[in-house]
Amino acid sequence: MTPLDGNQWVLTLVEKRIGHLYRWKYTKDNVHFVDLFKTSYDNKKRSWVYIVERSLMRPRDVIKYVNFCFSTAEGKSEISKTDFRNAEKVYSDDRLEALISEWSPVFPGISIILNLLSNRATYFQISDFCHTKFVEELALIFAENEAAQRDQMWGIIEDAVKADGSFDPLEFCREIFHRLHLVGAVGLKLSSSSAWHWVHLTHKPIPKNSITTDTKATIHPMLWRAFENTETKEHKS
Repeated sequence: MTPLDGNQWVLTLVEKRIGHLYRWKYTKDNVHFVDLFKTSYDNKKRSWVYIVERSLMRPRDVIKYVNFCFSTAEGKSEISKTDFRNAEKVYSDDRLEALISEWSPVFPGISIILNLLSNRATYFQISDFCHTKFVEELALIFAENEAAQRDQMWGIIEDAVKADGSFDPLEFCREIFHRLHLVGAVGLKLSSSSAWHWVHLTHKPIPKNSITTDTKATIHPMLWRAFENTETKEHKS
């Protein structure tokens, strides 16, 4: 993921927001991002980079995160580490709800599909899902959700269950991860030599047939707190 750190215009928008709020409420002096976000919230990254990496590279995402920090800090002159982390949880939940709201008209079962990422490691292989048991378990979840059965995925699941062993789980996984990639929930790496592919950066989803059992996936950092994901060494390095 390419940080938005170099895009000064986004930081300028955030600075204007900060200036408006703090000059109006607390002081007549100019207040800047670095004045409020002084603490190191991550051992390796500045707070600005940390926030940007949890956005879809849109100014409104960054501003929303910053606004949640303000709300959590309740008028303090500095955003503490605890305030920052609490705001991240609120922001992450908000981003998940926004994805579901945005994509439910297109994919009525999107909340179920997104929930497949819950309590997982942030980095994994598609092959983890490519087995018949996974299809059967997902079929039970869809069967209990009437709204989700309007999703095209329900027909795919029914065909898979009726296939009696002749269904290829990879075809099923391709549909699942094509959707997760399309909505921006995951990045995909097609091979060890290829770069990570994020649809919000390229604006072009990976074709379904390009997804194989060798494909790796990583959950977008904006969703880690909502899904209670375990950060893997690939992200810590």
